[in-house]
Amino acid sequence: MANQHSPAPKRRGPGRPPKSAAGDIEAAKKAWLAAFPDHGWDGACGIAGVAISTPSSWRRIDPEFHAALEQLDIEIADRYEKIADEAIAGKRQMDRSAATLLIFRLKALRPKKYRERMNIEHTGADGGSIKVENGDASTGAKMLREWGARIGVERN
Repeated sequence: MANQHSPAPKRRGPGRPPKSAAGDIEAAKKAWLAAFPDHGWDGACGIAGVAISTPSSWRRIDPEFHAALEQLDIEIADRYEKIADEAIAGKRQMDRSAATLLIFRLKALRPKKYRERMNIEHTGADGGSIKVENGDASTGAKMLREWGARIGVERN
């Protein structure tokens, strides 16, 4: 009689894990959140054993994970600000590329504080609106009417 082998167990494909894996998922979330501040996104994924896209999915569907990640972002921004303060005070050496990366990271973590600001305002006399009654604007409108008449477009 020939050896009969039992078929290999089927592996799950991509998609939602079974409910029986809920404990494993929570453990992976905790491991990822613990590793993220020191190892970054990719490093935390490797430590937690999850795909790089998984924490983004958790952030969208799990309000507790989202809140924990926002709290970590605050702590990380505080850490980066301390590094910047040390560099400014001369207590830390930093090359130009590291300083540039630090600037961009702080802009991403604290956009209200580190954004580029530019306000342009146009005001007329005494802070009022600008009024154009005669001059270049009326000449331009007259020219447009004339050109429109030449090519057969009627304007009011």
